[in-house]
Amino acid sequence: MIKGILFDKDGTLVEFSETWELGTIDFLKNAFELDEQASDRTLKQIGFVNGELVPNSPIASGTSIDIAEVISLENKMDQEDILKQLREHYHKWTIAHPEALIPLTNLKALFQELKSAGIKIGIATADDLDVTEWTAQYLGVREDIDFLGTSEQFRAKPDVEMLDAFCMSTGLKKNEVIHIGDSVADMEFSKHCYAGIAVLSGAGTRAELSEYTDYIVDSLDDLIPLLRETFKMGR
Repeated sequence: MIKGILFDKDGTLVEFSETWELGTIDFLKNAFELDEQASDRTLKQIGFVNGELVPNSPIASGTSIDIAEVISLENKMDQEDILKQLREHYHKWTIAHPEALIPLTNLKALFQELKSAGIKIGIATADDLDVTEWTAQYLGVREDIDFLGTSEQFRAKPDVEMLDAFCMSTGLKKNEVIHIGDSVADMEFSKHCYAGIAVLSGAGTRAELSEYTDYIVDSLDDLIPLLRETFKMGR
């Protein structure tokens, strides 16, 4: 019986907005005063090509550490200094641009329905802690979340550490947990769980994700029927 769900964040719960590309451009040009050519070259390595998000790139499914490493290698800068500034920048950028936080369904209604069925809710994201905390508060769902795991606290997906921490904090077993996400890394992570459900609202394509899971939905709007029919939620 399913007793817990771990959600990915960007591309799953909230839209991966072009605002993040603008925020990254702002960081590269203002924090390090890179010229347009250097900035464009670095953006491509991070995972933005001609304004499009590249699936499974550092920005799509990596961490701040991964992004800082790319910036460091591309521009011969100190990685630790970049990482510190990058985390501060993304936090400030998120607060300054709440319009980028576009929920991909009515999250409050979804979480309350899950809670009413006795489901423990967690987030497992490649993002940083302060950004994730602020996002959950801003969207009005922080009180519904039992566990909040980020790559700043734990090893990044697909490593099992975030799942272990979720189970420890909720008293659940791994085979009682489903992971829901939009990327290949999410589906690789879901191998540690009972099952993975892929959503097509983010970085991954149906062709990519179907190699890892049989459970694919267009968006979270289709989640509850799947949970009831396939995973017997509420029974």
